[in-house]
Amino acid sequence: MIDKIPHRDAARWPTASVPASACAALMATALTCWGAEQGNDDTLPQGQERPAVGQLLAENETLSKLADLVEKAGLTDALNAQDPITFFAPSDAAIGKLNAMQYDDILKSENRTQLRALLLGHLAEGRIALAQALETGSAKTRAGTYLYLHRDKDGKPMTSDAHIVKADIEAGNGIIHILDDVLVSRPDLIATARKDEQLTTFLKAVEVAGLTGTLRESVPLTILAPNNEAFEALGKEALADLLKPANKAKLTDILKYHVVPGWKHTFDKQQMNSLPTLQGGRIPIASPSAAHWKIELGPARLQRPNIDASNGVLHVVDRVLLPAP
Repeated sequence: MIDKIPHRDAARWPTASVPASACAALMATALTCWGAEQGNDDTLPQGQERPAVGQLLAENETLSKLADLVEKAGLTDALNAQDPITFFAPSDAAIGKLNAMQYDDILKSENRTQLRALLLGHLAEGRIALAQALETGSAKTRAGTYLYLHRDKDGKPMTSDAHIVKADIEAGNGIIHILDDVLVSRPDLIATARKDEQLTTFLKAVEVAGLTGTLRESVPLTILAPNNEAFEALGKEALADLLKPANKAKLTDILKYHVVPGWKHTFDKQQMNSLPTLQGGRIPIASPSAAHWKIELGPARLQRPNIDASNGVLHVVDRVLLPAP
């Protein structure tokens, strides 16, 4: 089996008319300032097509180790096919962060399935330019997982735990973004919650409400998960009553009030005073600064924020939030 791969802890443009060449220069400059070099280094002669993603990997001297892994995983044809793709490509330096034993292990023939899954976790459908990726905030991979696209506190573009050091390398069938780290495969939201012994009541409630599949397979979600003490604060009889099959609709309504569409981290730099929920209501929040937020709903507070999963992010809270009647 492959050992777990180590990883680090975790403006709009003016609307006035500007020549296209000037816009391109502005964007290139901005991306450099954000920490990502942009685009291809070459200009193709008229009429010549760009190589496919797989071919570009083989030709790029900073991606030779990745090209070797792609070949060993049997994914070369997939990267050279006509279907548009975006490859978040770990550089040779990124792969070099693996120790010798880990690297030798992923090259073993018996680990080909794991290697394919690892690489497919870096491969997204469609042509996704950096600006688009940062605007949408996520991209689904061929491994069935989701990548979280955002900026760090210094404004540098990232996908999950890796920085994008060179963006928007155009290929004939897609785009390549070069990363400074190998992306780690994470469990889904339910599996992540199961690792926390303080979320057992929450998980039981989710099962009773029939929401396990939704929280495991849906597009990126943010869960505000009450810990065991939060449920105990409801009272023993009230909790037992809430978990009865007859009250499934009420329980489902409460749990959906704890689920927010999309990725919502406390360090997201955006102005907002509430979070929309799957239940339909909105959770009021306080943002003391543009750099972070916290729940402000009676005594409720975030206990452990920003726990990333393959399909979203989990925040542990100390109270059960009740939607308005």
